Amino acid sequence: MKLTCMLLFLISIQVLQAKEPYAWAVFEDGSLKTEKWFHDNTSSHYIRNYFLNGNLKSEGRITKGVQGHYWKIYFESGKLQSEGWYKAGKKNQYWISYYSNGNMSSAGNYVNGTRSGWWKEFGEDGQIRKESRIEQDENHGYYKEYAMGVLVKEGMLIHGLPWGTWKHYDSQGEIERIRTFE
Repeated sequence: MKLTCMLLFLISIQVLQAKEPYAWAVFEDGSLKTEKWFHDNTSSHYIRNYFLNGNLKSEGRITKGVQGHYWKIYFESGKLQSEGWYKAGKKNQYWISYYSNGNMSSAGNYVNGTRSGWWKEFGEDGQIRKESRIEQDENHGYYKEYAMGVLVKEGMLIHGLPWGTWKHYDSQGEIERIRTFE
């Protein structure tokens, strides 16, 4: 049995290197590890990677050896973990991440691999927790924070620090206090 698995593994590696229209690789136990579908120019292909348990791990396009275009990444359970766009191997454009229960964890834009733009974060229960403007992976701009879906504070952050007028709200959404930072 080990010999058969080893032969299958070696053959699959050779098939992957042969750049046929379809190629695959297997784990030592013989289960599917990777599938590739090559486009007309063999520098670009669609790939699916699998966990040892057989569930899909990730899927997307590789161009010239790096991730590009739209990708999906999965938890080992098979549920979607995140989805979004890559450009030249870095996260780019809109991405959504999920908790293992299927609820959205966060959503926002990447520019060249770093979070940039308006982002939303959610709790495992699906309720919004934060909305913020982010530049270079840092809170920089307008910020809102929620508790159980109710806005509890809002204001400006400059390089992650409060600046200007901040409003704090009670559990009914009424202004509780106003603070000013300089």
